[in-house]
Amino acid sequence: MIRALGFSSVHEMSLGADLVAREYARLLERDPKSRYITTPCPAVNSYVRKYQPHLTRFLAPVVSPMVAMTRVLRHDLGNDLHVVFIGPCIAKKRASIDTTQVEIDAVLTFAELREMFEQRGITPDTAGRADYFDPPFGGVGAVFPISGGLLQTAGLQQDLLSGEIVVAEGRDEFVDAINEFDVSHADTRLLDVLSCQGCFAGRG
Repeated sequence: MIRALGFSSVHEMSLGADLVAREYARLLERDPKSRYITTPCPAVNSYVRKYQPHLTRFLAPVVSPMVAMTRVLRHDLGNDLHVVFIGPCIAKKRASIDTTQVEIDAVLTFAELREMFEQRGITPDTAGRADYFDPPFGGVGAVFPISGGLLQTAGLQQDLLSGEIVVAEGRDEFVDAINEFDVSHADTRLLDVLSCQGCFAGRG
């Protein structure tokens, strides 16, 4: 159906998620005393920069899976490629025009995609059958958008006793978790925070 809209290829984000998760594992391994707030969620990034700027230094120096996958595609298919990210996250629209991430041409929510299908009269029946996503393919990164998906993809485990790795999701919980990270000073090494209950539950 997406190809019927005029897209030349359709790629799943899982490889970008695999690459990002690998970087988080490397960050924690490289410096046992380091502390990070994960950065895949653009809503969390904006919140920290706007309301807790003194914590900006803890934002992990790792791009989002969206940016990582775009870089892979431009490497494989050429820099003149036009990339449109499609997903459930409306905050990605802001991230796509962020001065540090000007690598995405446009962002569509799934809701907008459905509207485009409706306007063009494209249905599963009219689009016909097609193969799966185009390569390159990812692996475990397919679970990245669900609760705790980053940890699963990176091979990390949340330890409730040590508190070294903490997962917080949802608008109220992520703010509380960031405040706790600010005052704890040492316990949490990796705070994996999402504004939604998993990226797949985004408002778009």
